[in-house]
Amino acid sequence: MRKAILLFVLMSLAVSAGCAATSDNTGDLPEFIDSADLDLRNLNGKHILYFWQASCPPCVDKLPELNELVTQLPEDVKLLLVNNRDSQSRMERVLAGYEHLTVYRNGNDIFQAYQIRYTPTYVFLDADGAEYHQHVGPIENSEILDLIS
Repeated sequence: MRKAILLFVLMSLAVSAGCAATSDNTGDLPEFIDSADLDLRNLNGKHILYFWQASCPPCVDKLPELNELVTQLPEDVKLLLVNNRDSQSRMERVLAGYEHLTVYRNGNDIFQAYQIRYTPTYVFLDADGAEYHQHVGPIENSEILDLIS
């Protein structure tokens, strides 16, 4: 019995040693900006703030759709991903291939300003920078486009 358990443990270790997390995404990285590069009071035009974290499966699942959404937005509407938890290297791994996205890292100040408690959360800002809608949880791109029109 002992040999069987030992054999099972060794086989499990051998199999799991070959397992590694990989990403299907390849290509350019999104643009990363820091707090020194962004002042929310000086944002021009409409904005959609997407509050996310790499440890949030619905957040990560939405990234390909958001990368596509950016190409469909009117010129005066910008999408900004806000992350307050993940390291630069982790975000780069998760976001590889999503070259249309812009990411604000070290976003604790923005999470606090909009009182974000859950991810994903979307905050919609009008041309004057005033919040006119907040949505918590998954949302279809078609609904996002309706909210900005």
